[in-house]
Amino acid sequence: MGIAKELAKSILPKSAVYALRKAKQDKKFAEYDDLSNREAFRKIYKEGIWGESDSEEFYSGPGSHFDSYNRTYAQTIRDFIEMNGVTSVVDIGCGDFTIGRQIVESLPGLQYTGVDIVPEVIENNQSKNTYDNVTFMCSDMAVEDLPDADLCLIKEVWQHLSNDTIMTCLDKTRKYKYRIVTEYYPAENKFKKPNLDKPTGPTTRTISGSAVCLDKEPFNQKCTELLKVEVPQHIYYPGETLRSFLL
Repeated sequence: MGIAKELAKSILPKSAVYALRKAKQDKKFAEYDDLSNREAFRKIYKEGIWGESDSEEFYSGPGSHFDSYNRTYAQTIRDFIEMNGVTSVVDIGCGDFTIGRQIVESLPGLQYTGVDIVPEVIENNQSKNTYDNVTFMCSDMAVEDLPDADLCLIKEVWQHLSNDTIMTCLDKTRKYKYRIVTEYYPAENKFKKPNLDKPTGPTTRTISGSAVCLDKEPFNQKCTELLKVEVPQHIYYPGETLRSFLL
């Protein structure tokens, strides 16, 4: 870290430091503002914006690789499936299938469809798939068709989308009997306001002290919390959480 950055951190309040960081982030990712949803997420993967892995050609970011959290999440989903007699699942934003694999590996009777907006991600998953009960599909859930299923999973997807796009996706996913949505939340003492809007792209609302809160304006959904786990490696402040809700 340069001397100027160290000096800024030492003399400025944390709120000012993060305001500067957000302004820098917004400038860096402004090029995404004019891209379609598919173009934006293809660019994210191509440029490794969410990080890179020696073992994964298409790395879906740290949220897909928090091992301790994801084991708890996968078990929660498996328990829900078994308790509610779910026979089919569509996993929207399945990414590199790291988490989906944990869900299906002990449920051979479950029909699982992984959906992602990036064609290359889907092609990569298809080439590596070893499960008879697993298929993959490329679709932009905001504008394209989605497969039928009992349960729809949407994990850390909507945090990257604008509020208008989320509203559209909410309407399109109403056809599912069950929807479980998982989002990243700032530390409680840093939470400022729910559902601050943002352009669709690689960033989230966390840096602004916000998150996608589906029970608040403008979404106003009835939600039941299924899981709340503190992330093992916070992004900005200790106490950040991943929370899963049944809609």
